[in-house]
Amino acid sequence: MAFSRYRPWLLAGSSMVRLFWRRRRWRGLAALEGWSLIEEGRAIGRRLDTKSFLRAQALAMVAGGIADLANHHPDISYGWGYCSLRFTTHSAGGVTMNDLICAARVNAAIG
Repeated sequence: MAFSRYRPWLLAGSSMVRLFWRRRRWRGLAALEGWSLIEEGRAIGRRLDTKSFLRAQALAMVAGGIADLANHHPDISYGWGYCSLRFTTHSAGGVTMNDLICAARVNAAIG
């Protein structure tokens, strides 16, 4: 899916951040298997179920590494049998293209 066609631009602090219209955000999210809007649409989240603590920890490390390479930092929690991921862009007050791109990269990495 080509995310580059989404608009409008929103100036947030000193950086340009794409803040999605609600309808467009839903379309971008629909292409991401396993992800859903949470916190009244201000974030996206996914819970991954695993069969061990080490697998949950590995998923958290993969997601953290992907996000760090993009200079984007999700909230990650994990324990025996689960890894929960949450992306939002605080400076924009909601979900941006960076969040959707990072979620798509996590999906690609974990299969």
